[in-house]
Amino acid sequence: MAPTINEGDLILWVKTDPDELKVDDIVLMYYKLPWRPGPENIAHRIRDVQVDGKRTFLTRGDNAWKPDGWVPEDNIFGLVIGVVYRAATG
Repeated sequence: MAPTINEGDLILWVKTDPDELKVDDIVLMYYKLPWRPGPENIAHRIRDVQVDGKRTFLTRGDNAWKPDGWVPEDNIFGLVIGVVYRAATG
């Protein structure tokens, strides 16, 4: 999610109702990254929403060139409400 959220930053989040999520919200979700063995907890931005019974969300990291694909609402567990940025070292 760089440059919005960087490694070492602290994410502030709340549990949320999927019906309240909208495009441009940053959410925390369970997602299976192709290059890692198990599901990960990641923060990505909602790019589109579909409603066909349950909601699905097209998500993408701010620094990613392509979307993750459609994520079911059951995989989303939180809404990012703030970030505490770690101090830069140098």
